[in-house]
Amino acid sequence: MAEAKFDLAGVIARNNQDEWAAIEGYYEMLEILTEMGADQADIDQIKEIIIDEKNHSDMLTKMALKYDSNIVEAED
Repeated sequence: MAEAKFDLAGVIARNNQDEWAAIEGYYEMLEILTEMGADQADIDQIKEIIIDEKNHSDMLTKMALKYDSNIVEAED
């Protein structure tokens, strides 16, 4: 069972890395849109997507901690 949990935690961690790669891409897009004077509605949509991706990352981090018995959450 511990190995399955470790495998799951690894999959979750890889997906979390993908979330952060997406966030970086959205920040690049946001910068380009801003520089070219895009519609504020489009800029706001990208900002909302960034917030969503960060929320996904937070959820995945908590899930990785839950399923990886080798990681102990800090008590501070």
